[in-house]
Amino acid sequence: GNTGPSMSYILVTFLLMAQIALLVLESAVAMIQSYVFAVLSTLYSSEVN
Repeated sequence: GNTGPSMSYILVTFLLMAQIALLVLESAVAMIQSYVFAVLSTLYSSEVN
């Protein structure tokens, strides 16, 4: 029947959403890592000096 194409469209949409969600999550983690690194660097330099 014609349930095949619609099913594949739903699957492709779901996979695309999952990829975008992972990309957003990865970007957020990268930003958090750089923020933590900056904070720790400033704390360390203020402790050393």
